[in-house]
Amino acid sequence: MTRAVRRVFPTPQAAIEALARDFAAAARRACAARGRFAIALAGGTTPAGFYRFLARCYRRLAWERFQVFFGDERFVPPDHPDSNYRLVRETLLDHVPIPPAHVHPLPTAGLGPAAAARRYEVHLRECFAGPPRLDWVLLGLGEDGHTASLFPGFEPPPGAWVAAVADAPKPPPVRLTLTYRTFNRARRVRFLVTGSGKARAVARVFSPPPARLPACRIRPAGGCVWYLDRAAVGGTG
Repeated sequence: MTRAVRRVFPTPQAAIEALARDFAAAARRACAARGRFAIALAGGTTPAGFYRFLARCYRRLAWERFQVFFGDERFVPPDHPDSNYRLVRETLLDHVPIPPAHVHPLPTAGLGPAAAARRYEVHLRECFAGPPRLDWVLLGLGEDGHTASLFPGFEPPPGAWVAAVADAPKPPPVRLTLTYRTFNRARRVRFLVTGSGKARAVARVFSPPPARLPACRIRPAGGCVWYLDRAAVGGTG
């Protein structure tokens, strides 16, 4: 993995607060330079704490200029408890003034997974008037080294910006995900990883030689910054 920066904080909350400062600065720069801030968000318990903090403490951002996409989604209805869209809506979108038309959930109703992936890819290209280039991406890390719904052993179709996953090793097995190609074209990628349960995976990511883990294949030109708490690096750092 190249150009990865590891930032370690004493607690999960300290990592969240530092990530929020990064997010706010990137939002201001993007809005000044391009008039909008196009982001892809992640699901999960740790990101939920980040979203709640943003909604509580960063209400003065130019939320009306945000365009919100999703790094991956479980193939469930948008009101399902497993839905990443539902989590983001309840913890962030319901509390900040982002216009509904600026929120772009992955489609999980009325289409099969492959057709849904194709539709979202077309939508991305329309939103960006060409190949998608997100301003800021949030990712997490699974204990097996997966990120988004890019699991070990899964290879997206060549050239795809969005892919359907038929047999993820954790439930629910059917998912949609942005691909390495999409993440690696982003201007900024940030990982948020906390807790001792992730320490082994973090060690594999950062121990030379680089492991063949999905998270290690996220290599945007602008580099990655990993926001970690001390527990996620084995109590050191």
